[in-house]
Amino acid sequence: MISLSKSAVASLLTLAAIPVAAAPAPQTINANFDDLDFRSPVPALKSFPNPYKSLCYVNYLGSNNEASTFVAPASSPNLAASDVTTRLTQGVPTLKTTGCDTNVKSFDLRSVFVSCAVIAANAEASAPVSCNYLLTGTTKSGNKVTKTFKYTPASLVKPPMQKIDLPPSFKDLTSVEFTLPNKVENVADVILTDSYTYTVKY
Repeated sequence: MISLSKSAVASLLTLAAIPVAAAPAPQTINANFDDLDFRSPVPALKSFPNPYKSLCYVNYLGSNNEASTFVAPASSPNLAASDVTTRLTQGVPTLKTTGCDTNVKSFDLRSVFVSCAVIAANAEASAPVSCNYLLTGTTKSGNKVTKTFKYTPASLVKPPMQKIDLPPSFKDLTSVEFTLPNKVENVADVILTDSYTYTVKY
């Protein structure tokens, strides 16, 4: 039988009494990018910081649209973009819990605003165009969930972005990919997104 000294017993009791830090409570976030500086003397898409608002934005670029006429951001002046070159050479825009310095384990994607535009010579989107979105989420258990959405611009001059409300199945996610499954659209259009609402879980 193992015998412990009084001091050893006291040390064990002290350790047992130390409270274990609880994980932070889930937090609902609106990521609208307007706190970022994407301004430039020359119109261009800018590199995106990571992590941003607790998640990893992979293959995203930032755009400041104050002087633009091709789309009205859901929240002015900034939005996120994915041009054709980025999608073909690096991959599709993906919201993730891995790949950057974040301790988020999963998230529920609630809504996001989207639009599409054709590409001008300087790589900045220049005119709104209709497109078909496919959002593919991966859950912590490895299951796939999907949502399709057709964006149709309301006008040819600075039309508003349109909101996608995600179904309850978009919960406990580790990633969400944004794609244009139509091959013609995928090689011609810029993906534009703004004002993500999601709940992160630790």
